[in-house]
Parts: sequence; structure tokens; C-alpha cells
Amino acid sequence: MGLAAKSIRGPTSPTFHFPTGYGTLLGIQDEFKEVGFKAEYVEPMEFSMDISDPKPIVENFLRAKNPGALFFVEDYSDEELNAFVSEFLRLAEERHPELPRKLTGVLIVAVGKKLG
Repeated sequence: MGLAAKSIRGPTSPTFHFPTGYGTLLGIQDEFKEVGFKAEYVEPMEFSMDISDPKPIVENFLRAKNPGALFFVEDYSDEELNAFVSEFLRLAEERHPELPRKLTGVLIVAVGKKLG
């Protein structure tokens, strides 16, 4: 998303840094505590998702007010958002031309209970 943002807004585009704690089990548990929850279940989980056709996923992620996407596109005009989506898709397909395309990684599944 950072590369697409630079293509649209150039040097004025933001640089996103994922909060450090969001990538660790302890960090997620601490986030729960900060907002008044008790972490009942926090586990890492490997995942893989076929994204051979990334357009529906990218469109939904960028246009559905996702907080991670809003960091980049919240104040974009419709024209800029359309250009951003096109550039994001172009970059994804350019960097991963082989099929099937797979999104793989580790996610953290967390369930909490409100304290008090």
C-alpha cells in the first residue's frame, strides 16, 4: 500500500508502521488490558489464502473503511482512490505474476472478555 500511495501522492504520502505490539502474543494481551478486556484466548495460526484474482479482496479492503487502509486513503478523492486501487493491483500482479497467487503468513487469533 505504501508503494501505491507514493505513486498517487508522491513524497507527501504517509509511511505506515504497524504497531510493534500487534505482532506478538504479549503485545496483543497488553492491548486487551489497555482497553479493559481480559485475553481469554490468544494463539498464533498459520494461514494461506488463494488470491489468484486479487481484485475483489483489494477492492473490499480499500473501499470498506478498513482502518489499515484508511491510514493511506481516508482523505482521497474518488479519482485518487480509483487510481490507488488500480496501482495496488498492478503492483501485486507485477510482483507476483505466477499463479496460483497465495497470501501466506501467521495471524494472531484473540478472544477477550470485558472486565467489570
